[in-house]
Amino acid sequence: MLHGALRQSGTNHYAPFTLDELRETHYDYWALGHIHKPEVLQEQPPIVYAGTIQGRHKNEAGEHGYTLVRSQDTRLVPSFVPVNPVDWVTLAITVTDQQSETELIDLVFEQLSRLTDETTFKLVSLTLTNVEALPGQVVAQLNNGNWFDRLSQLQEDQYEANRCWIYETHSQPAATDIHYSQLDAEFWKAAQADVFTGDELTKAAGKKLLSYPFLADHLLASTTLEDTQERAENELLQQARLEADDHAD
Repeated sequence: MLHGALRQSGTNHYAPFTLDELRETHYDYWALGHIHKPEVLQEQPPIVYAGTIQGRHKNEAGEHGYTLVRSQDTRLVPSFVPVNPVDWVTLAITVTDQQSETELIDLVFEQLSRLTDETTFKLVSLTLTNVEALPGQVVAQLNNGNWFDRLSQLQEDQYEANRCWIYETHSQPAATDIHYSQLDAEFWKAAQADVFTGDELTKAAGKKLLSYPFLADHLLASTTLEDTQERAENELLQQARLEADDHAD
């Protein structure tokens, strides 16, 4: 058994090793630990990461389990056995009409029912695309979290039957060039590069918050920058849709 990571040029890894180093031992089987995703580095002799028996967060999606090793003739033959009771999945839904809040929830539950699985419970990250097709008030409800709160209340009555739970939602426009309200699209694109950076985000947070390591790590994470930019874009989209609705009236 070995706990470490495969050495790769130019990259620092925890307890690095090479396949040649393992082969030189002439062992019949190497059971590796450290990487949480199942992976076979070599078939014979087997050099295998079993991974974890359960994905701990959304970045560890897919099947998880253990490796069962059997002796066959003169060889040790591993086989993967999935046992994870929970799976992290992503559900993407494209909005195609001017749905109301209720109609949008009905659409989500319809798509969610197709994920039903008797063996694993699904924790779902929901992405709604083409949200510019929605009425401005619905976009506003998506942005302020009220729509997700309503969805969560309804999930309480259905999650056991569906064996699914939506734990987060993302809203994305489908068009690459949307003119947000009266804001020039080219100006918005140029501003993104200057505004949505780690330096600007930490500057806005202030030194007091950055004195806490867990907050500093969160603010500097790439996902935080992506989420912040997404929220800004959706706020601008919301304003554009509300203005369009007012003009229509």
